[in-house]
Amino acid sequence: MYTNVMLKMNRKFPEFTYDIYGLNKKELEEYINIWLEGRIIKDKFGNILSDEMWTVKKVDQPTSFHLYNRIFNPISIKFLCVTDKQDDKFIIKPNIFNLKAQIHSIDDTSYGMWKYDITMEEAQSLRTMLMKYLNEKKEVNGNDWLLFGKNNNFTNFEI
Repeated sequence: MYTNVMLKMNRKFPEFTYDIYGLNKKELEEYINIWLEGRIIKDKFGNILSDEMWTVKKVDQPTSFHLYNRIFNPISIKFLCVTDKQDDKFIIKPNIFNLKAQIHSIDDTSYGMWKYDITMEEAQSLRTMLMKYLNEKKEVNGNDWLLFGKNNNFTNFEI
């Protein structure tokens, strides 16, 4: 499924995104340019509610200015199930997901984009495309990242 991407399935990303900012240089190198499985949440029937992948990338100087001058930042690409509220209960829409791709910072600042109401197959395909895009970059520029998303019909951009 994830061809031509560096993927480590036997290691997990730190429990909290911000944990990477406390790592020393040697520890941080374990996460740079390597895709790791994040939190995967399933319901009692085995349906995926949330599925995420993580890496850490170097960002360029203009991007780092918006991210508290941190040059290494976590990036997540995750999809989340879509729900409807019916009779005060949340009902999962079968095989419908929203995908969020985000360059995180040490606080709530980020470069993020969304794709809404897509199938699992579309979400996996888009995530692979975004992973490949990021793998090709030695440094990530936040504005170029969002432009790439815009050119691929992502919406609701965040800076």
